[in-house]
Amino acid sequence: MTDRAVTPDPQPAGRAALLAAARAELAQVGVGGLSLRAVARRAGVSHAAPKYHFSHRAGLLSALAAEGFAALARGVDAVVAAPGPPIQRLTAAGRAYLRYARDEPELFDLMYRPELLSAGDPVLLAAKRRAFQGLARVVREIRSDLRTDVDADTVVLLAWATVHGIAVLLRDQALGAAEDAAHSEVLADALVKAFGHLAAQPADGA
Repeated sequence: MTDRAVTPDPQPAGRAALLAAARAELAQVGVGGLSLRAVARRAGVSHAAPKYHFSHRAGLLSALAAEGFAALARGVDAVVAAPGPPIQRLTAAGRAYLRYARDEPELFDLMYRPELLSAGDPVLLAAKRRAFQGLARVVREIRSDLRTDVDADTVVLLAWATVHGIAVLLRDQALGAAEDAAHSEVLADALVKAFGHLAAQPADGA
């Protein structure tokens, strides 16, 4: 499903302004309560204004998700590009992922709700691919120094699955009780660090 052409609103709100209003609405009511009409009301424009840029709710949500993946990519890339051994930067990338999931819980949830987004949206797909390039790069650096038959793509996928799983466990308070949130954060950090060291080990028999 893609955005279709619509009749421009006489005084359309800018796309950036509408996305900012949508971000604020998402943070307040969650994805279940977000609507084009509510976004227009928050932006102070007519209820038809969002349709100048987004012909349907999924188009708006996809644009929000794309912004989320872009921000995630910036956070991961910043630590991956820092000086230091690959294992250190891989652990830092995992921590950056967890930090983003913690700081942007509603947006993070939306990013992984494909049933709410426009399948095949090119901007969203590009942003999603970009978000994992930094992680993939540092994993491949680690694997290139090892004699192992485990290919880098498999380890990249495992790295993502591991850190994403930890992020979801943190979100759902499954790593500890709500009143023990600090302990949960420490445990999550230890898990990311442990995975980084495991990823840097050669396969048995290598």
